[in-house]
Amino acid sequence: MDLWAVEAGECEAAQLRDAASELLPVPELRRAAGFHAEPARLEFLLGRMLLRSCLSRYFGGAPAGWRLRAGAYGKPELAEDGRGGRPGVAFNLSHSEGLCLLGFTGGPTLGIDIERVRPVDDMDSLGAALLTRAERRSLARQPPASRTREFFERWVLKEAYAKALGHGVSGQFGATGFILGPGAPPRLEPAPAAHRDAGDWTFRTVGLHPGFAAALAVPWPADRPAGAFLLRRVTPFRAVHLAPLTDRHGDGMLRAAPHSPHPPLAGRGPA
Repeated sequence: MDLWAVEAGECEAAQLRDAASELLPVPELRRAAGFHAEPARLEFLLGRMLLRSCLSRYFGGAPAGWRLRAGAYGKPELAEDGRGGRPGVAFNLSHSEGLCLLGFTGGPTLGIDIERVRPVDDMDSLGAALLTRAERRSLARQPPASRTREFFERWVLKEAYAKALGHGVSGQFGATGFILGPGAPPRLEPAPAAHRDAGDWTFRTVGLHPGFAAALAVPWPADRPAGAFLLRRVTPFRAVHLAPLTDRHGDGMLRAAPHSPHPPLAGRGPA
């Protein structure tokens, strides 16, 4: 699986807008113009530029030529009459406050989510709506310094799972719980019919940036090797660098090696 990450703050806004006019089709440029806040507009442009550039890198063609549509719950996908001539390729895009994360896999689907870790005014009330009883108990046992991060890690796991499923589970967060423990990747809480296939999913949190929580969900049995996870960090208009993602701390979170080499990316399809 390939994960691509790019930060809006690493490029000039004018440069980003100029590049978008060349890489994006007119409907997406018009949609971007509808954002009132400049940061949200630039974040949208950067995310779509990343997605289209990656599609072209893997499969050829001009970035603006890819025909995308919004799925039933807003998840971007290739249109049926588009140029998605590579069956079994799935992608998902998420962005939060200037940081964009894109995932590509050779499987049928995946979910990606990223959120900035920020203070939560009333975590108890929000937790009652979004977390299971077991998750709320786990959160209550955490010291204050760790509670907010765990809350957002659970949030992005649920969002990633909902996106991978593609049928609006986001409205049932309070019934979908995750077990987070030392030395093991996240896994779904035991549950009745809603999660009969819980063992057929692989979940990972991703240590992408200290100020953000990120997660991915793929339909792959958790007890089978999921293959390599590769992070491709993009410096806009300059370079793309490769870093393997591993659970190097033994806590179930994927992180890039601190001193791994970052050679320019050689084009290849997603694993």
